[in-house]
Amino acid sequence: MRLRVAVVAMVVLALGAGPAAAKKKAKPTPCGGGTWALPGGPLIAGVPDSDTISISGPQVWLGTTCAVASARRQVSRKKTILRVRWKTCGTAKGGKLLLELAAPACDTLRGVFTPRKGKVRRFRGGLLPGFTLVDPATGQALLAGGEHHAADIQTQEMDAGTAEQLAMDDESLVQQFIAQNPDMAGHYTPGVDPADIDSGVVTPTDDGNYLVKIDLNQALVTRALVPAVQNVLTLGRRAQLALIANALRIFPTMDNQTGQYDSFYDFFTANSQQYGFIIDRLSLPSKDQAHQMPASDLITLNSNIAKYLQQNIIPQLPPPGGTPPPGYPASCNLEEHAGDLEDQTGPSCSHTTLGAYKNYNWPQKFYQTCVKNQGSRGTCVAFGIEAAMEAAIAKKYNRWVNLSEQHLYFMAKAIWWPSTYGDGLGTHGVWQRMIAEHYVHPFEDQWEYNPSYSRTADDTTQTYTHSCTGYIGPEQFYCSDTNHQGYPVCFDFLFFRYCYYLAPPVGGASGFQAVSETELWDSSNVDNSLALILWAVALFGKPVVLGIAVPPSFDNPDANGYVTTVLPHCANGSDGKCHTNPGVCECDRGGHAVEVVGWVDNGSLPPGAPLAPTNVSSLDGGYLIIKNSWGKCFADAGYIYLPYRWVKNMTYSATVLGDIN
Repeated sequence: MRLRVAVVAMVVLALGAGPAAAKKKAKPTPCGGGTWALPGGPLIAGVPDSDTISISGPQVWLGTTCAVASARRQVSRKKTILRVRWKTCGTAKGGKLLLELAAPACDTLRGVFTPRKGKVRRFRGGLLPGFTLVDPATGQALLAGGEHHAADIQTQEMDAGTAEQLAMDDESLVQQFIAQNPDMAGHYTPGVDPADIDSGVVTPTDDGNYLVKIDLNQALVTRALVPAVQNVLTLGRRAQLALIANALRIFPTMDNQTGQYDSFYDFFTANSQQYGFIIDRLSLPSKDQAHQMPASDLITLNSNIAKYLQQNIIPQLPPPGGTPPPGYPASCNLEEHAGDLEDQTGPSCSHTTLGAYKNYNWPQKFYQTCVKNQGSRGTCVAFGIEAAMEAAIAKKYNRWVNLSEQHLYFMAKAIWWPSTYGDGLGTHGVWQRMIAEHYVHPFEDQWEYNPSYSRTADDTTQTYTHSCTGYIGPEQFYCSDTNHQGYPVCFDFLFFRYCYYLAPPVGGASGFQAVSETELWDSSNVDNSLALILWAVALFGKPVVLGIAVPPSFDNPDANGYVTTVLPHCANGSDGKCHTNPGVCECDRGGHAVEVVGWVDNGSLPPGAPLAPTNVSSLDGGYLIIKNSWGKCFADAGYIYLPYRWVKNMTYSATVLGDIN
């Protein structure tokens, strides 16, 4: 929109006001502006972002720490001169800035900065670090071809303010819930044990996230060929609170509850010979009647239905079995549009002897696509959502496809919640934006994933380096040292310089899009939440994406992939930090998102497999089968089995994919 306004304005200026205007000598047109990087580092000591200048008319930004200032402007046919000063810049002393833009191109910036304290510095502005300058025609063609977001300082400043407000809202909502439910403070207060940081198992990284050393399954790997340890990035406090807050916001809403009820009612009527009796047994109202109920009453009704199904129907389901359906790909590279398998890097391992995968054909087993690897980025939400989409596509259309996590993550981090630094998302928010904006998922080979194994992060400058190292093929053109990795490009048009982050053009993409989803996690009633997950997976055959804490029990399952330590999350101590109490509770090592693909009760486990706990409630005695995104040598070749009680202790959110087109 800003480009169009500039074009219209310049055309009007060029045309003038008709013959009368032609008799007068036209006034020189001031240079419009743009964004320039300053070689030689920051202008102001102690203000790291004062190495970038952005100009828009008479307004001047020096990084984002210094407040925007209005300049005195002098315009001639050869140049535009701006004079501006800052008394202070954050907590540092400011100074005077003299800028000169050469007309008519207005793409060359020179300046002199006179600090209140220190030496005068002369400079010539250049492109923003990592950006490529293209000609105007190419720039406009790139904008027309793919999704994009402006990269100027003003936009980034607004984006940062929006993100900060959302984080504050999340924190406030979670704290309010804990104040009302103090017995659940441990569950919903993320915290890493300082001892894990001191030992080097957990390393703080970008924007509060964590780099965690996990053990690969030594029963599966050949040590000479496969490293025993790999690093994964888990979500920090901000992203964990987003997962928790999304469930708190969405679960009790009328739209969410009517969505749950409609799913129940439609299933019972569509399968009336088997399940129609439940409508009479529970005296269920029609959908129209249910939609008139208060949300609180509808929550109770949905909970009662879920409990009835869990206690009376799910245990009676026939044992699953069968063989792969027609079209099931024999290898990962035979999935449609798999590309170069950049989302499946790392070693490959076979399934364990006693794992559920090798011994148990649950109903949705053969609709799952290959296990992926998110590498050294915190993109688990994109991987969990695309895994659910791929499973739904296989079940509905008998097509096993590979969708692009790279493109979905770009949309989330560059378009929907724009930022350039810090990984992490809330699952439910992404589902909602996908559906509201009719997002069509591209295939993997339209923008292949970049695991960024060499990426490093600097919290002081809020920047990454080496994100694109090792990223080869045609996709390397679309990469940058940002969280979303969009292509950084600038072009000059008339008197402005425009800079954007772009995604590659994907045309019509895959044609697949999500139509509906429902939040299943009732933060105040974990038994009800598990019951809702079980009916979604076991009875309806729908994929569910969990947002979870990652305690040591998760990244250290037994040799067959079963999590055997089942403890609650510790509450923070008097020092405000989490401290593991062996045998009583455990802290987390960040947050994560995974796909629930099935379930297995104790009675269906192979002999010798560990039984899940059974002595707390009727909603115990089994495992959820989880497809993870940490590669094919974690746990049981990428699958892990979480006891029902573990899920109740460590889950933040649970979103079921309703339907796709």
